Amino acid sequence: MTLYQLLRPFLFLMLPICLNATVYLKKPEDFQPKAEIVGCFLEYDDKILMLHRQEHCVQGNCWGVPGGKINKTETPLQAAIRETLEETGFDISKQRITNLGKVYIKYPKHDEIYHMFKCPPVEHPGSVKISFDEHKGFTWVTPKDALKMNLMLEEDTCIEMVYP
Repeated sequence: MTLYQLLRPFLFLMLPICLNATVYLKKPEDFQPKAEIVGCFLEYDDKILMLHRQEHCVQGNCWGVPGGKINKTETPLQAAIRETLEETGFDISKQRITNLGKVYIKYPKHDEIYHMFKCPPVEHPGSVKISFDEHKGFTWVTPKDALKMNLMLEEDTCIEMVYP
């Protein structure tokens, strides 16, 4: 067994501690995005859906809203619809999805654009069908309680922006 194999489970636990990021509302001058990401806030009864990431995923064991990387042939809205379906089983394609705008996130070694969307309240909150490849659980929590969770980097900032 190599040293990396031995330490790998612990590296993912330390990732949120080791990294820091800064969120900008306007594009910084030296901003060079490596990727564009979407996040979709799904609501039910004044609560939002939070997904618990598997340990082997980037930012493993952290919580976040449904979302992911935008493919080259997609718009941010198309990616939000696709990622929400893949990660929750909810088809939001016929819903009135609100584009909440985007933020620019600078990590120590790369930059990302994060597009945020909000969907009308979900009718059947118990029908979440998570993808166990990426997630190990889900919960519906108030935005205030979500801020107490072990969140993905800068998810707290985005929650505070959407639910001031």
